[in-house]
Amino acid sequence: MRPKLTDVAAKAGVSATTVSRVINNYGYLSKTTKEKVFRAMKDLNYQPNSLARSLHGKKTQLIGVIFPSITNPFFAELVEQIENKLFNRGFKIILCNSADNKEKERDYLRMLIANQVDGIIAGAHNLGIEEYNKVGLPIISFDRSLSDKIPIVSSDNLKGTFLATQELYQAGSRHIYFLGNLHQIGNPTDLRLQGYQKAINELKLTAHIHSVNFSESPNLKSLSIKKLLT
Repeated sequence: MRPKLTDVAAKAGVSATTVSRVINNYGYLSKTTKEKVFRAMKDLNYQPNSLARSLHGKKTQLIGVIFPSITNPFFAELVEQIENKLFNRGFKIILCNSADNKEKERDYLRMLIANQVDGIIAGAHNLGIEEYNKVGLPIISFDRSLSDKIPIVSSDNLKGTFLATQELYQAGSRHIYFLGNLHQIGNPTDLRLQGYQKAINELKLTAHIHSVNFSESPNLKSLSIKKLLT
């Protein structure tokens, strides 16, 4: 049976109020009392309830991280770095794999709000989720425009594609193709396309723009790309 706060109090020989004060670091308590409570917690493998702490105005030390499938090496490495940085600062993460499913992302968002996490990092590919305007928690977006109220961390997609196109030209390429999901508001593909077009115009080349739905299955994506190469 899962140990309760009263079990910790009994084992430490103090009141339940004292255990609560130790956990929440509230008020003056002697070093001896704190050591007894912490020892009892360790012996019983007692874990404070994060949700109960949040209801009393305490931080949960939890951050919700919403991302596409971490089978993608880019996102897997990114999530790992986020987890390491947060762990070193005393936070744990709740990882929510939303893939390309808006309803799944909405459910995860509601779950994170219900558990009163201290903040949310959102980097999924689903757009048009109105609930992000009503989160009421600190939130930051990675590479997606979720709302005018939510700050974004992103690379310079326009300049990056501009430089990439120039690099291919300098390497001898004269038929440079752009593949991507075209004209999705809030998607960095828009800026990448602009960077590509800017470079193509300056280099006086012919633009080759092809729409590829990257939410398709890996097999369909491969077929779409192979068609352009044959």
